[in-house]
Amino acid sequence: MGAFTTSQIVILPFPFSNLLQNKYRPALLLANVGQGDWLVCQITSKAYDKQAIEINQTDFINGSLQRVSYARVGKLFTAHESLFSGIAGKITNEKFSEIKQAIISLINGNGYE
Repeated sequence: MGAFTTSQIVILPFPFSNLLQNKYRPALLLANVGQGDWLVCQITSKAYDKQAIEINQTDFINGSLQRVSYARVGKLFTAHESLFSGIAGKITNEKFSEIKQAIISLINGNGYE
């Protein structure tokens, strides 16, 4: 599949709450944290909360998602690149910066309170 880079959107399995099944969904690569692990941000087709950042077709340098989607800046986790089943595309530097700033704002206490 090749090398991964920040601002790419990859496809990986998200487990259901029973941990017995999963569904493949997109996630944004935020940072390579070493040994094949990446800090990623969940992407969904519903905003769910006011901190979600919209991602649409014009936000891509290459590739796309099937519909307008949302980066859920409060849903961060690490995942090993062996879980990535594909690359959906790469977002623009402007959109990537907007998402990073929203994460920083959330960490600085401008969150869900």
